[in-house]
Amino acid sequence: MGASFFEVMRGQLAASGHGMNPVDLEIKVEATHLGSLLRTGKARITGVLHAPPWAELAATEGEIRIDPVFDREIAYRLAFRDAEGRDCALEGKKTMLWSRPLWSFTHLRVVLSREGEELAQGHLRFSWDDLGAFLQSFRPWSSIRPIELHRPMARAPSPFVLSPHARATMEAFAEVCITPGRAVPPMDPRSVDEAVVYLANGPVHVARLYALGLRWLDLVARLRTGRAFAALGAEARRELLVEIENAAQGSSLGHQARRRMLLLLGGPLRAVHFARPSYLNAIGHRALGVAPPPEAPPRWFQRVISAETLSAETDVHAEVVIVGTGAGGAVLAAELAQRGIAVALIEEGPFLRRHDFFGDPNHRMATAWRDGGMHFSLGNPVNIPLGKVVGGTTTINSGTCFATPDHVLREWRDELGFPDEFLPGTYHRHSMRVLDHLQVAPGEAKVLGRIADVIGRGADAMGLAHGPLPRNAPGCTGIGECIFGCPEGAKQSTDVSFIPRALAAGAELYCGLPVTRILMRGPRAVAVVARGADAHGVQKTLRIFADRIVLAAGTIGTPSLLEDNGFRLPWIGKNLSVHPAMGVIARCHQDLAPWDAIPQGYALHALEEDEIRYEGYYLPPSFLGGLFPWTGPELTRWMDDFARLGQFGFMVRDRGDGWVKKGPDGRPVVGYFLSQRSAERLQKGAALLAEVFFHAGASEVYVGIGPKQVLQGMDDAKDFAKAKIGRGEFNLLGAHPLGTCRMGASAESAVVDFEHKVFGTENLYVVDGSVIPTSLGVNPMVTIMSFALRAAEIMGG
Repeated sequence: MGASFFEVMRGQLAASGHGMNPVDLEIKVEATHLGSLLRTGKARITGVLHAPPWAELAATEGEIRIDPVFDREIAYRLAFRDAEGRDCALEGKKTMLWSRPLWSFTHLRVVLSREGEELAQGHLRFSWDDLGAFLQSFRPWSSIRPIELHRPMARAPSPFVLSPHARATMEAFAEVCITPGRAVPPMDPRSVDEAVVYLANGPVHVARLYALGLRWLDLVARLRTGRAFAALGAEARRELLVEIENAAQGSSLGHQARRRMLLLLGGPLRAVHFARPSYLNAIGHRALGVAPPPEAPPRWFQRVISAETLSAETDVHAEVVIVGTGAGGAVLAAELAQRGIAVALIEEGPFLRRHDFFGDPNHRMATAWRDGGMHFSLGNPVNIPLGKVVGGTTTINSGTCFATPDHVLREWRDELGFPDEFLPGTYHRHSMRVLDHLQVAPGEAKVLGRIADVIGRGADAMGLAHGPLPRNAPGCTGIGECIFGCPEGAKQSTDVSFIPRALAAGAELYCGLPVTRILMRGPRAVAVVARGADAHGVQKTLRIFADRIVLAAGTIGTPSLLEDNGFRLPWIGKNLSVHPAMGVIARCHQDLAPWDAIPQGYALHALEEDEIRYEGYYLPPSFLGGLFPWTGPELTRWMDDFARLGQFGFMVRDRGDGWVKKGPDGRPVVGYFLSQRSAERLQKGAALLAEVFFHAGASEVYVGIGPKQVLQGMDDAKDFAKAKIGRGEFNLLGAHPLGTCRMGASAESAVVDFEHKVFGTENLYVVDGSVIPTSLGVNPMVTIMSFALRAAEIMGG
């Protein structure tokens, strides 16, 4: 845990021949570890120096050293480059005088030099007008991760290593977690080895939690039996797991903790075991095939610049810089570049192309998904899938496309004070353009899969409307791979649609470079700073100066970036909606071959006022197996019949029930608390889908919540609809995060104005899902893109 604060100082510099010259300095002070700061007194500085004629809005970096005991001073040293690229420095000290504490802590004596030659001297003073912002900027942690700015080679990452006892516990758990069946192969050390690698490639905090889970399991065994878990016989281990599973039923915090821990312990093992070729062949799963050779890159690909090719420090100037390449950033970049505006894009992840979207889905998920798909919220644990790749989450979504519902647009006008241009008659000109760009059309019948027949049969029996979903994938052949990146190149995610247009029109794209700083001078954004590393670990720093700076890092990333850079608007990070979603899994009589279909190709059409949207989904065995709460024979019974399992899901329109904040390690932390209203709709949706499946002839339906998680018939479905279910029992997906920097009329109720500009700034904009003020009740990609088209009209003049 570290510390950080912001400081603004102003003053004058005197130099021979130049007279007195005004100077101002706006910096952020960051320490990675609070203990190190207390021990050494050193912290890093990043900021903007304005000291004409020597520095016109120069980005500066350096160090602060605090020594209150021996030297009784606070020393500053900052480096920058002048307009001609020459190395310059600003060095100064605050002398601590306990007889004059306010004066000494707010006056900085400085010397400005260039290539070792002194140019000017002067004083900078802390402005008392900035005291409130200064005090508010203090944070008990820092965004900096421990890096050495000038090390020539990377240290090998610390592997995820289990102690011999923990390894024995994991192997003993694996043996009874997954038992062999008709198709499921027996567990062996190879799957355990692969699960350890799976954990090592994921987030560090998940691996640590897994190791803690093994200790918890061992402790439970010792308390119940007096012996270590690994020392128990197989039957005794099975009985203990069944006992823990039974004790995990319910919605109390204790029940939830047991349930989540069992799912965590089984997750990596199931992910790798149910991805084994022997299992996939046994269930008849279609093989994806061999990746095609890389295609010759098009000419516009020359404008894709990775951290590998950059110098240690690179400064770039553009008219507009856009942070993020998802639904908001990519569309805005294409529109502005096609208008002749110099655009620079920055993306934290890599640029993956078609040949990269083949192979093991676990590996592809680790590459393209943030946290390897293990991004969960506090409160009600909601899995929030986010792309960490060029194209953002559009690259890993299911391609479903809906324009903003008319009733939502009217709600914004009537309840939130949005201008009339957001009313359907005017606003939908943007929607129509997006739908045209993405070539949106209903999925073709031949690729909807057998699940569409099952749902249609059940829906007809209940008098419910149904039909294919509109999608952005012309020519799709239904190979079920959407969420891992489209191997066919059919899905019009922004990496194959808007990003190529932007680059062909002259934009430049910098990849593998997460943005850490927004450099400000008063209300004006000056530049963004991004840091990355090449394959050898050599650190690269990229600074892009621009007339206008646009944040499009997404609903989770953008508020975190704003907060980390000193913005304190009251609504930053609040108002998070996610469309809480869940699915049911039905055991059907016929072989469905669910992998031979569009994963999200079909829909049930329910009443609009219910605010429940029913859409298909498909998860491959390696992921679906991780959702089941059982271990042992019951898990195997379902996974043996994977080819006959029908999956269908739904989501509900929520009401901004969550938040996003910076965590102790600099990562965003999400909190989400399911409302009673949403819980009731989730229960209603699961009950309706169960009835649909039973009308279609299913023998069992897994709903995953309630006193009876596997329903055996229509009577069970009706009882389930009336059951009392606690909000803590739901296992949820939140695929559509929105609203954390919402648009509105004033800073008292929003973060950006109706022109996407952050309140209190002159040239800082947000164009992504975070500005969407409410949950939509439909997949939001087209809405985000429509907002981006409107923003391009505003910014493009």
